[in-house]
Amino acid sequence: MIAVAILAVLFVPSSGGSKAYPKSTASSTARLQRLVAVFLTDGVTAEQEQEIRRDIEVTVGVFSFEYVSRQQSTGSTQSLPPGIRPDMPSAYFLVRTRDAAADRAVRSSCADRPGVQEVKTSMPT
Repeated sequence: MIAVAILAVLFVPSSGGSKAYPKSTASSTARLQRLVAVFLTDGVTAEQEQEIRRDIEVTVGVFSFEYVSRQQSTGSTQSLPPGIRPDMPSAYFLVRTRDAAADRAVRSSCADRPGVQEVKTSMPT
């Protein structure tokens, strides 16, 4: 019975309509997760967004990420830790990582890229 309840919780879709991209991981990593927010510029192109998404997806230490549109971010940023909230509503990727090395890897692959406004982490790297 407990296993069924846990399984049901794992497959409940998130609210808000954002697109989640989970990577396969052990469940023990969930308690170790860190957050990195990759905020996009208003002028980001679809091609730039896809390149950013691909780089995040292949980064070692990333176990999931989700895209949040500018419209969705208007209300959803209040649920972000204060250190990574944007100054203005912006589309962003919310990346869940295992450790500071993964945080740094996401930051270095995204920070100076066209279409990226800013990269913020929830914990010091």
